[in-house]
Amino acid sequence: MLDKPNFFDHFFDEKGPLASHLSNYQKRDGQVQMAQFIDESVTLKKTVVIEAGTGIGKTLGYLLPLVRQNKKIIISTATKNLQEQLLEKDFPILQKALKLNFNVSILKGRSNYLCHHRINNHSKMFFSKADASIFSDVEGLLKKTNTGDVAELKKNFSGNITHAVTSTSENCLFGDCKFSNDCFVNKARRRAHSAEVIVVNHHLFFSDFFNENDDANNLLPKSDVIVFDEAHNLIDLAMLYSSKVFSSLKLNRVLDDLINHLKNSVIGLENFSMIFNRYNFSISQLLDLVKDEPQKISLYKLSQLTTFKDHLIEIMNNLEELINAIKEPGFINKDIDASIKELNNFIELLKNIINPSEKKNALWLEKFNNSISIHITPVDVKGIFSKTTASNDSMVFTSATMTTNNNFDYFKDLTGLKDIETRVFESPFNYEKNALLHIPMGLPNPNEKDFFSSLVDYAYPAIKLNKGRTLFLTTSLNGVEQVANQFEFINNRNADTLNILRQGMLPNQLLIEEFKNSQNCVLIGSFSFWEGIDLIGDNLTLLIIDKLPFKSPDDPIVDAKINLLNEKDFFMKSQIPMTTLLMKQGMGRLIRNFSDKGVAILGDNRIQKKYYGKQILKSLPPFQLVEDYNQVLNFIEELR
Repeated sequence: MLDKPNFFDHFFDEKGPLASHLSNYQKRDGQVQMAQFIDESVTLKKTVVIEAGTGIGKTLGYLLPLVRQNKKIIISTATKNLQEQLLEKDFPILQKALKLNFNVSILKGRSNYLCHHRINNHSKMFFSKADASIFSDVEGLLKKTNTGDVAELKKNFSGNITHAVTSTSENCLFGDCKFSNDCFVNKARRRAHSAEVIVVNHHLFFSDFFNENDDANNLLPKSDVIVFDEAHNLIDLAMLYSSKVFSSLKLNRVLDDLINHLKNSVIGLENFSMIFNRYNFSISQLLDLVKDEPQKISLYKLSQLTTFKDHLIEIMNNLEELINAIKEPGFINKDIDASIKELNNFIELLKNIINPSEKKNALWLEKFNNSISIHITPVDVKGIFSKTTASNDSMVFTSATMTTNNNFDYFKDLTGLKDIETRVFESPFNYEKNALLHIPMGLPNPNEKDFFSSLVDYAYPAIKLNKGRTLFLTTSLNGVEQVANQFEFINNRNADTLNILRQGMLPNQLLIEEFKNSQNCVLIGSFSFWEGIDLIGDNLTLLIIDKLPFKSPDDPIVDAKINLLNEKDFFMKSQIPMTTLLMKQGMGRLIRNFSDKGVAILGDNRIQKKYYGKQILKSLPPFQLVEDYNQVLNFIEELR
């Protein structure tokens, strides 16, 4: 048997086992070194944090040493799409190259699996025409599916349908359910427990983590190693998934369920109509009170906070009155009992919102068309990661964007992880030869009214010369709209028009496919397009970023952090690192393989003029920085 260094060299060699299963394969020294580093670290039961530059091949770089050591592995990814990619692409390649079969299971959260009991309960409920059609499709899928995965339908579910056909940890009947033997969640959990490798997303991992003392709700088994892939946004996700949320929409759905259960029980609805009327009035008053507030706002900034809390107390009293009225006659069946438990959870949430006990939480409101949600979000999640590392032999955190200012200090500070090994494996791509970065110096300030129109006008000659093939990234949906409007204005005065695709026209994945298949095309998108998309080769050769993606100080989470630090410390300790990581993600869209070439234009010259700009700039991929716009146009001309 080959010793470890020789094994990894041989496996990743251009004449090795992996090369025969990949077309146009090129060996990456960084991938070999990464695999060796992880192999040694896991042997010594260490926790490691790795920045694996774009093109390293980080997925196989961490999979190979872990599979080779025959460890029980949990891999947590950023999205369900990345879960599918691991299952359908990366693992099959590794199994063929190693000539080894190992059991891999993908595990998703409850809302991804059909629930027999809830579908049975909602089969006679009224839906809109569109929802009724999808519900009929769900009933058809239920009869033939082996996994119960809602993704098998390949359709987008409305919130009402998701609520009607999937369970939550609050409304699941668990062992009391007559369908428990056929339960798709239970089947998925059994598959995961018997697998050698379990692939989850960050949402499920944290949901499971916060239910650690609830065996009925726990889905994940114990493991030897946990890998967090795309770990750069792990902190934000940990805050999000550890939040407690009061949702008026969710509460209304629970009450709709309860009404349905009462109708079908011996209790009936007759004695509760006045309570429901009082509740509906309280909710309508609450929504009316905040109708002129911003979409997201910290609770303490509400113009009528005292009145707002008074309405919350009224709603809490309505729910308590309803529960007592239902319990009084008795005869409570299991479904009614589950609904009461959910209502009690809402009451506890309301108590914590009205009289918060924890000072390091952000309390904030988010408005929707006909509903609101109130969030209790912890801004310090250090304890999560120290607890996770203590319960596993080894952990691997990896992403293409983990460092800021060429160190891991920001990640260490946010997670509280100090005793960890860190390593950077540089991208194998020749950025200085294949990519230019141009920063116009004469544009208006990014906050000025004519900034977007000026940036589009400035970049237009490059876009036309490039025949589209342009991704235009903005830092807000308002930016998407203003950029699209300026392109429309230019198109109206030119015979040779550009094909403009903007976020919101179609689902994101369909927009990307349309972009790949179109000529003279510009795709305009906000933050959901800054990461996680691959546009390789001639699909994308010009990247435009409107401005540095600073988080707004009005954002409730940012606002809460500023109140824990003084503003100057927040800007340098948090705002600059956050902006740096987002810029690295955005810039990473341009060069995706060895043969890619292209130009990036950043419309925000603060990166060169301001004192913090050099710190951000030196953290970005080392594109050749050019001042002369003619040099940009010449480079594009050579690409044609």
